[in-house]
This record gives sequence, structure tokens and C-alpha cells, in this order.
Amino acid sequence: MADGSSKVVHVVRKWNTAEWGGTETYVAAATASLEALGWQSEVHAPEPRARGALAMETGLRPSVALARFDAVCPYLATRERRDALWAMGGNLVTFGEGIRLYRDRRVALAHLHTAGRIGAAVRVAMLRSRRPYVLSVHGPMLGDPALVAREVSRRTTRTIDLGRPVGALLGARRVVDDAAAVCCFNEREYRAMQARVGDRAVRMEHGVDAQWFSRGDPRRADERWPELAGRRVWLVLGRLSRQKNQRLAVEALAASKDKRVVLACAGAETDGGYRDEVLRRARALGVADRVFVLGNVPRSDARDLLARAETVIVPSTHEAFGLVVLEAWAARKPTLLASGVGMDDLVREHGDGRCAVSTASGGAWAQALDGLDDASRAALAERGRALVENKYSWDRVAATLAGVYERALDATRGAKGRC
Repeated sequence: MADGSSKVVHVVRKWNTAEWGGTETYVAAATASLEALGWQSEVHAPEPRARGALAMETGLRPSVALARFDAVCPYLATRERRDALWAMGGNLVTFGEGIRLYRDRRVALAHLHTAGRIGAAVRVAMLRSRRPYVLSVHGPMLGDPALVAREVSRRTTRTIDLGRPVGALLGARRVVDDAAAVCCFNEREYRAMQARVGDRAVRMEHGVDAQWFSRGDPRRADERWPELAGRRVWLVLGRLSRQKNQRLAVEALAASKDKRVVLACAGAETDGGYRDEVLRRARALGVADRVFVLGNVPRSDARDLLARAETVIVPSTHEAFGLVVLEAWAARKPTLLASGVGMDDLVREHGDGRCAVSTASGGAWAQALDGLDDASRAALAERGRALVENKYSWDRVAATLAGVYERALDATRGAKGRC
């Protein structure tokens, strides 16, 4: 256990309560649970593009400070392209965060939740000051290199990257190799990372507050969104982006034999223009009157939407873990998720193959959804709820992290002692 003075800085790529995602949920919940184990936490994130535009609420426990650092998006591109890079990961450059960490010797350890050039700045600061850092891989990295290459190409097409010399100078390609531990959230990524860094690879889980998600109220959702009242609802809960693949959900709705169902998509748009693409597809398929794009919603509203949904669908093109699946199971909701995209561990643990769809076509998803009657939906939901109660808690996540931190600090002390 920590001695009460152990300070950990969690460095993230973005922190914006209006664009909340799985990484933010993980960091906010883990830092709260780590506090009970004696670990003092801070969260460090880049300044937003428009300073002063963010809500005052940080989403963190009051005892967990949020500090900002200067960063630049080192790409020559149109404003639209640069905005997309900010939103989705443009390999930002920072020097100030590295300098701050190097000078702040109260920090025992840094926990990176991003790699790239921000990670490289942290790497230099911690290695130069002979303190460890840990990396969590919240997206695909080594487990699916082809996917990573496609995503990088999609994000950076028609841009000129001026940040490569900085990345080379700071050792961006060494962030993984020099980490004291690398936490991975699915088996495929873990095995690939293990082949590279050996026993420094750590298999990490997510957590969920099952009791909190039990308290959603469908009546509040109907009051907030009267267009959903009295209707059967399929819900996609996650940022509006090509990764979350709301377009496929629209195609499933159109292919479904049940024309009473409506589709609700809740989440901030982080791929510029994707909302319009989804709605155009809905119009083309004749289901625009049954597709509701709700935008970003507070977590309490998301909980009510889960309570209101008949079925939750997760048609993502890739996921590091699939935290929304745990949240849906905690809310006792039947959930269909895409297989082969990072969530196969959850499918195996759930144990009912009806929860997975292996084909990325609207027809296949419609067939899977139409094939669920009340009894099968109830069975899927209860099996998911039992799983989260038995395995997925934030206290367990924090205990695992505390062990990772302690081993990293012990190894660093041992190395210093040998010098």
C-alpha cells in the first residue's frame, strides 16, 4: 500500500466533459478508487483549443486536481482537418508538460494514457529524473497494426506533419519500450505487447459501478426526449464517430422487419461531418423519422437512456475494451456487440454467443436483433449483470494499478541502489 505521500500524475490526450469517453471514465473512476489505497492523483491534459470554452465541472473527485499544459497540433492543414486532429488524436507536441514533471519532484510516478509526442515528453522528463512511468493503451497499437495504419492515414491525409523532428528528438518511438509497465485492455493487444516488452505487459480490466447504473429512470429519459416516449428503442451510446459506426446501426434499423423500433444515438460528434453522413444515410434508407441523434449527454442522462433502451448495440469498428458494454450490462440491458474488433474477451466471458455479431452488415445486425424475443433479451441482460457484479469493479482495477505502481517504484529504487 502507498504511504499516503505517493503522488501519481495521469497524463491524457484530452479532457473535456462535453466529449466524455472511455479513457476519461477510466481515469476518473480509477483515481477515485486509488485514493482509498493511499495514492494521491492529479490529471494533466492539454489546454483546449478555445480556452474558457469548457465547463467548470471536471468530472473528477474534488481531491483530484486537473492541471492544463500547452500543446500544439503540428500539422499544416485546413481548419476542418486540424479540428478533427484535435478531436481524434493529432499527435500533439508539448514541451511544457515535460518540464513541469521534471521539476516537480513530489511526483513519484507518471501514468500515461496517451503515447506519441505527449508521451515522449513525459518519457524524457521521467527518465532524466530517474522516476518511472506507466503506459495504458486505450486504443489499438500493436495488436492490429493494419488498423492503426489505416486510422493514421485517414486522419492525416491532406496534411503536412511538422512534428516528426520533435518526435524523433524526444524518442516517441521509445515510449512503449522504456515504460515500467504497459497496461492492455484486451487479450490480443496484451499478447502483442508481451512479445515486445515481456513481463512488463500487464493485462488490465475496466470497471463499472453496477449499483449506480441500476438507478436509471426511463421516465426521466421520456421527459428529456419525448420523441422516444412509448417506443421501442435501440441505443448506441458513444461519441458520434466512424469508429463507433452509428451508420451501421442505421442500416440495421432499415433492414429490420420491425418498423416500430427507433434508433437513438447519444454522444458528442468527434468526427467532423459524421453526423450529417449518418442522417443522410437514414434519409436514403427511408428511416430518418426513426433515427434520433441526441448529441452529448451528461452521465446521469446516459444512465436514464440505458434504462429506457430495449437493446443496446455496439457496432464499433474497433475498441480497446468496450466499457459501454459493462455499463449496459450493469443497467441490465441486453447488448449486441461487434466481434473481432477488440471485444471478443467480453463475448467469451458473457458466454452467450447471441450477444455478438460477426458480420459488419446491416442485414446481419437486423437479423440478430430481430431474433431476440423478450425471454432471450432478459437472459442476455441477466447474464451480463451477473458478470459485472462478479468481476468488474473499480476497486479491483485500483488494486491492480496499485500493484503495478509499487512494482515500478521498487524496480526504480533497486536500479538506483545498484548505481
